[in-house]
Amino acid sequence: MKVYVLVCEARYDGGQEDAVIHTYATIERARKELKQAISEELAEGTYFGDMYAKRRGDLEITEDENSWEIYEIGWGDYASYRIVEREVVA
Repeated sequence: MKVYVLVCEARYDGGQEDAVIHTYATIERARKELKQAISEELAEGTYFGDMYAKRRGDLEITEDENSWEIYEIGWGDYASYRIVEREVVA
């Protein structure tokens, strides 16, 4: 049986790195949650959301169907989301 792991890693405002992992039964559900995470990351009032609205040129964003990363150029603050497919071992 396969599962789809959404790995979320981030560092904001020079703070400590943090990682969170979520597991889903389908790739569709994992992709839906990835899109939701991106929306939350770019929402008004968030670290990257405010920067995206006012200083978009200070950010580098890379994305594909199963991953998304935002990086503050020159500072090292970032948020990274990626879906990893794994086989469940009994």
